[in-house]
Amino acid sequence: MGAVTGIYPPVALLCFGVWFVVLMIFHYVSLASMIAGCCFPAFTLISPKVNGSIPFVVFSFVIAILLIYTHRKNIERVRKLSRELAIPVAILLDTKGPEVRTGLLKDGEKVQLETGKTCIVTTDDDVIGTAERFSLDYKELPNEVEKGSVILID
Repeated sequence: MGAVTGIYPPVALLCFGVWFVVLMIFHYVSLASMIAGCCFPAFTLISPKVNGSIPFVVFSFVIAILLIYTHRKNIERVRKLSRELAIPVAILLDTKGPEVRTGLLKDGEKVQLETGKTCIVTTDDDVIGTAERFSLDYKELPNEVEKGSVILID
């Protein structure tokens, strides 16, 4: 971006503005960088001063393509190492989803689930939860998963 700032500062400032807004909203530097970099060609095309310069427009598209290509390679490296070490890694994780709670549990105690062991998950509020069977308050669950599906529980 240093060269862009020197050639035409308004385009660089627009990209920085996009980067900053995305960073403030999502808190991911890499996401902000990707989006700002992909906006670079668009800002170049709408810029009255730069629009007439075909080499600069081509340069902006090349930079955006290289940015995406480099990011893709980084993701592949992370995934490869994750598989080799058998450690799951979230590349981009949105942790906010529906708040799903269990129903009543037997004797009000915590239930210990065993890895790999099958248990029944239902939306029936009358079920008293055990390690073998418990209910969830998410009533749309039967519409979103099929019988026999694997549900990861933390």
